[in-house]
Amino acid sequence: MKEFNIKDVKIEKIAFFDTKKDGSPLVTKAGKPFKKVLVDIDPYSIEDLEFTGKLSMLDFDGVADNWKVGDTITGKIINDGEYWNFQVPKVDLRTRVAELEKENAELKKKLAEKDDVITDEDLPF
Repeated sequence: MKEFNIKDVKIEKIAFFDTKKDGSPLVTKAGKPFKKVLVDIDPYSIEDLEFTGKLSMLDFDGVADNWKVGDTITGKIINDGEYWNFQVPKVDLRTRVAELEKENAELKKKLAEKDDVITDEDLPF
């Protein structure tokens, strides 16, 4: 198995699939739907002569839902001998929750400091 880290590599082509070839939905054993994402990037993004620039990723959490051509991706390319798969960096959930709590507290503070009161005269209707 070969692994390569990439950072800020531009998406050249992208396709999303939420069904199998027979038309049935892609679902986990637990019944949760997911998508298969096919991404094309510059084949010279990594140093491997066999790499064609074509990656696949199973998206269980909607990470790639807003990806489009021209966006950049960061993560890990994994070659298992047959397929070139892409993995986004794992996020430490405790750290992420702490960041969001801090941001939420800052926004609450800013909101509390605002003394703007909307009256009927302020409304356009």
